[in-house]
Amino acid sequence: MATAIATLVLNDGDAVGNDVIGMAKALRARGETVRLFAEKSRLNEEVYPLRELRGTSDRFIYHHSMQCDIAVSVVEGARGRAIVKYHNVTPQRFFSGIDADAVRSAEIGVQQAMRMARAGVRIWVDSAYNGSDLARLAPGTPWQELSPFHQADDLVASHPDAESLGELDAWTTTFLCVGRVAPNKNGLLAVEAFAEYATKFEPQSRLIFAGEHIYPAYSERIALRANELGVADRVIFAGRVTVSQLKALYLSADALLVTSEHEGFCVPLLEAMALGVPVVAVPKTAVPDTAGDAAFYADANADALARTLAEAVYDGQRREQNLLNGRHRYDRHFSTDAIRHRFTELLSA
Repeated sequence: MATAIATLVLNDGDAVGNDVIGMAKALRARGETVRLFAEKSRLNEEVYPLRELRGTSDRFIYHHSMQCDIAVSVVEGARGRAIVKYHNVTPQRFFSGIDADAVRSAEIGVQQAMRMARAGVRIWVDSAYNGSDLARLAPGTPWQELSPFHQADDLVASHPDAESLGELDAWTTTFLCVGRVAPNKNGLLAVEAFAEYATKFEPQSRLIFAGEHIYPAYSERIALRANELGVADRVIFAGRVTVSQLKALYLSADALLVTSEHEGFCVPLLEAMALGVPVVAVPKTAVPDTAGDAAFYADANADALARTLAEAVYDGQRREQNLLNGRHRYDRHFSTDAIRHRFTELLSA
């Protein structure tokens, strides 16, 4: 059996990229031939351009999260051989006034999701939220849930690299936001919540953003807001980090802070569960699907989040219960073995 796996951009450390890599590893472990296709990639293996995709395999798995004209056309032509992994498309409203190209790409990406649903191909979704989103776009579309493969095992196994982070390994109460700095992640609310926490509870605390800056205009808004609130010296942008650096940041964190307005899954929640880091989150879109009973939840306002951050730091009994819940949840639903088992089950169906 030969399988082609495609997505528009294929990078390690990215949620979609890690899912593609995990699928490829699982299939190759079964003795299958796998070729990867993308328009852009930074993997250390051969990745073929999407224009070479047609007629290359017995099975075709396409990961959809944004506009991708060639792959969608191949899906529509392949039909019985094609499987779509729907990671959700970030709604265009988040990019309005920030990136006109992203607005257009998001609009087309949604239209393409609807086209593929009408094509009658098999569709897998990351979360129940993604399934409901797809059903909203194309009522009656059948879907099956498959959590994404991820890098949590690599994080657990890696040696934490605190030295290269310099002053970021200094001891102080630390909150961590993980993922690309993008409008749907709502970094503005994270800064506002942190400023409330610093004012009411611990002035010397800090907030670290670990992730690539995809939209400079939005990153600048976050920096300006931190300056307006008087916490610019305690809001740190670490940028893109290695797995070892990310582990060091997780281990230094008192809580992972998730303020997203839109998530199709939210892989950092799994990473925090695996590493035993408390989670404070706004329960929107797929976040409660993934975090379940492992998170401290708060409404999407700065005061509520600040008080919940304090609860995560000071309420030891509840914190330990949430961490235990997270460990059990990870082992049962999100470990690599659990996801591989589900992947194999769906392939055989």
